[in-house]
Amino acid sequence: MKIIQDKQIDEVIESLDTFEEIYDRYVNQFAENQPVIVSFLESEQTGILSEEEQDFLEYLALVIYKCIEKANKNLPSITEDQLGEAEERNWDLLEQTKGKSFTERMDVFFHEYKQEDLLAFVEDSLVYDPEDEDANLEFLTDEGREPMFVTLKTIIDAFDNVLA
Repeated sequence: MKIIQDKQIDEVIESLDTFEEIYDRYVNQFAENQPVIVSFLESEQTGILSEEEQDFLEYLALVIYKCIEKANKNLPSITEDQLGEAEERNWDLLEQTKGKSFTERMDVFFHEYKQEDLLAFVEDSLVYDPEDEDANLEFLTDEGREPMFVTLKTIIDAFDNVLA
């Protein structure tokens, strides 16, 4: 998979945040082209995430998908097996980091990771900074951050594996 850089992420976010009709069109394309990922997003976190967290998870997944799609034409549809394998590896890796803060636990995922900017976008999106007046992420819970991170990294990894 081609490397996604900060500039590409910013462009996708700007397009999503600027025009509601573009956002709706992207959501429909995402659901049509990646039905397994959309099902994964909807079923994976049932009962763990609040409604706001679930909506935010889906938004972040859409940003990731659009970034990958723009950089890599003709994306294949991701399968349940591809997601399952990537998710299992991510949970195993996370289990090795018990007892640390969220950001410290995420460090292990960045070691020799090709999609560093995309993963940093995910981590930064899930860290609430009370001094950042634009962030408005008070709705994120400690219980929701890790599953959201693993879910989003799983999506990145699944694409990375099939586009390698």
